[in-house]
Amino acid sequence: MKHISSRSSNNDRLVKVLSTLTCCVLCLLITSSMAVARDKITWLYFNFPPLYIKQQKNVSGFGIETMRRIWADMPEYSHSLVLATPGRMKQELSLKKNVIALGMLKTEERLKTIAYSKNPCRLASPTMVVLRKADAQKMAPAGVISIRKLFKDKRLMFADIPGINYGKLQPLIDKYQDRTRIISTPEGAPHLISMILQGRADWSIVDPLATEYFNKKAGTKGKISLVRVKELPAEFIPGYVAGPKTDWGQQTLDRIDDVMRTLVQTEELYSIQAPYIPNGLVKDFNKSYDRLIRKPTLAPSPVN
Repeated sequence: MKHISSRSSNNDRLVKVLSTLTCCVLCLLITSSMAVARDKITWLYFNFPPLYIKQQKNVSGFGIETMRRIWADMPEYSHSLVLATPGRMKQELSLKKNVIALGMLKTEERLKTIAYSKNPCRLASPTMVVLRKADAQKMAPAGVISIRKLFKDKRLMFADIPGINYGKLQPLIDKYQDRTRIISTPEGAPHLISMILQGRADWSIVDPLATEYFNKKAGTKGKISLVRVKELPAEFIPGYVAGPKTDWGQQTLDRIDDVMRTLVQTEELYSIQAPYIPNGLVKDFNKSYDRLIRKPTLAPSPVN
């Protein structure tokens, strides 16, 4: 009888051990499955050198460098990169999908449907008008031009990127877009400038960083000119990481903010973007970076 009792006891222990192991495995599988679904981030980008530079299967630029540095500090997430037009980026974010976009400018319209990081991730250079050099010499000999004047000239073709937002100039563009001649390209700034050089368009509103990059790559320096906008202050504007207005979006942006704070503190963020700044804008960029990114990001959090 003692032998039978002992064997029964051992069987009971074995059953308990197996049950415990089974529960643990099931818990791990369930947790793992939930983690995969919760922790996947799709990062959207579009071809806008030097923020995003798409060359066949390769993607580079200071926006991509910033992303990859963030990814390194967020190993708990699975990260993927997807090409999208500015219009699609806005749509995906507004539809509350689990996507993130790095470098977006804040506008009142976007704030209604899109969440933003607290800390900036880049500085957008002062918006300027790009013209063929000969046209710039005639129309803007002092290096400044009026957007209103350009829109009112029915002979001129305005080149546009669908879905892009022009910040403080957007209300003016909205006012005149139905009264002017427009040609659009979803292929980004390089193709936009190519259309101007080819005579398919006459002018556009551009980021000087993108234009400088294109000039160096295509050897077009001296063929086009950048002109300051009369209706707009010549200043750098902070760009942010954008996400959906959901709990997932806010939690993800809070986590990204922690990483951005570290990148600013270690000067990594500055070292990523600074090499892409044209020589003529370096002084203004340094002042703006200190005022708009370094000081507010590293300021002590207010005590409640």
